[in-house]
Amino acid sequence: MTEIKICGLTCEDDIKTVNELEVEYAGFVFVKKSKRYITPEVSKHLVSGLNRKIKSVALFVDAYLEDIEVVLNHVNFDYIQLHGHESVEKIKDLSFRLGKPIIKSIGVSDSLDMTTTSRYYSVVDKLLFDAKPKIPANLPGGNGEAFSWEILKNIQFPIPWILAGGLDSNNISDALKLLSPDCVDVSSGVEENVGKKNFRKVSAFVDEVRSK
Repeated sequence: MTEIKICGLTCEDDIKTVNELEVEYAGFVFVKKSKRYITPEVSKHLVSGLNRKIKSVALFVDAYLEDIEVVLNHVNFDYIQLHGHESVEKIKDLSFRLGKPIIKSIGVSDSLDMTTTSRYYSVVDKLLFDAKPKIPANLPGGNGEAFSWEILKNIQFPIPWILAGGLDSNNISDALKLLSPDCVDVSSGVEENVGKKNFRKVSAFVDEVRSK
């Protein structure tokens, strides 16, 4: 069964939603320019209320080791998600120093973006494919943008992978007919407004995924 990750949780209502729907992963954003950013102190409070069966994921973009350690000193997150331009060497170093499984995001706009994925196979635990922002100034994720799923069709990855980018309850069925990701990741597609999840939208998304 395809797993589900709800990302960009910011409040107690979001925690109640993912707990009730029993998704597999809950994502928290530690990127200060994001509207979904939360402080380490807030994350400690939120994660303390998270169902223990749900894996917690801390998302960073080109962060320094010290900044990640500050967050981990507050919460012992299950996964670290790197959503920037982190090199293989940096990922190796972070993995060694942090002792945490790592999810690496790959921005996709065309088939050329897939030529570099193999370099990460031996250094990360999961790959996440998200739409590459059309405007360089945008954040690398959470923009509600999709990419052509055909790019990933018939590619066999040796490690688990996650599909993200502009997903919602209206298009996830089509995505899963075409692809077989290990997990799907949604943020803006289940929001009432930026940074606030809508229970009905999350529930509809979860139902669509689990009906496949």
